[in-house]
Amino acid sequence: AREDGRSLAELRRSLGYFSGASKGLWTGLSDEMASAMRDLAPDCGPSDVDSRYGAAVVGAVPWVTNYNLLLASASMDQADLMTRCRHIARLTSTRGGGPVAVETMALPHEHGVEVACNLLDTATTPPSEVLA
Repeated sequence: AREDGRSLAELRRSLGYFSGASKGLWTGLSDEMASAMRDLAPDCGPSDVDSRYGAAVVGAVPWVTNYNLLLASASMDQADLMTRCRHIARLTSTRGGGPVAVETMALPHEHGVEVACNLLDTATTPPSEVLA
C-alpha cells in the first residue's frame, strides 16, 4: 500500500492513465503521464521514465469481479452513445454516487460502447445490484 493511502485507480487517474480512454487513445506513454510520474516519487525503481519502455503501475487488491456491458444503438451516433454511456458509468460507480465498491468507465468499441465494471467487494455490492 502507498504511504499516502491512495488506491490504484486514484493513482492511475492522477497520472493521466485514463485520459485517452473515452476516445480509444491507448497509444503509449504520453508526455502528460511522464511529467506526472516525475512529480510523484515511485515506491521503488527509477524516478525518471524512458518513453521507449513506458512504465508499470501495479497494485494488489482482494479478488475483483470484472464484467463489461456492450451497448449499441441504431438511433444514436457514436458520440451521443458515448456521452450517454459515460453518464451511465458515472452514476453506476462509487465516485459518481452509485453503489459502494464499484468502479466503472465507458470505452469505445467497434460495435458500440463498452461499459467496463469492476466490483471491488461483491459481498458489499453483488453483481445483481449493479445490473439493476
